[in-house]
Amino acid sequence: MSQPPGSILEWQRWPLAEDGPKGWLKAGAVLLLVVIIGAVLLVSLPPTVALGLGVLVGLALLPYFLPRRYLVSEHGVVMNRGFWNDRREWADFRGYSRASDGYWLLPESSTPRPLGLIRAGRVREFYLARPLDPSTALALETALTAHLMIKE
Repeated sequence: MSQPPGSILEWQRWPLAEDGPKGWLKAGAVLLLVVIIGAVLLVSLPPTVALGLGVLVGLALLPYFLPRRYLVSEHGVVMNRGFWNDRREWADFRGYSRASDGYWLLPESSTPRPLGLIRAGRVREFYLARPLDPSTALALETALTAHLMIKE
């Protein structure tokens, strides 16, 4: 299956839903633990500090509770994690490596990050989760091969 030029390959992965009832049980346990720790912090710290720490914990756990949407085009890759996107161009990578459930896009060692981004330094590795649909997975493999070299 080959992609026409300019087309976008799109899929979604959500670890919480993919784990089935066991995933939702784990999520409930994590939320209960967060509420208990939040109550302890609220009693022992000033309310503004406890609220600030609660927001930070919530933001740290948010990626697990929201699905990730992946987009691959002739320009690069995008991972949408609910409230923010991680967008990279093909030129940022020197190759890719297969993982058990996806692909690691390996950074070009001399590519500097644009100014104004939160993360300083060089482009880091980018993980693409393998699509669950076999035809989309094959199209992703084709797109990766067309744009990058495989590094085993």
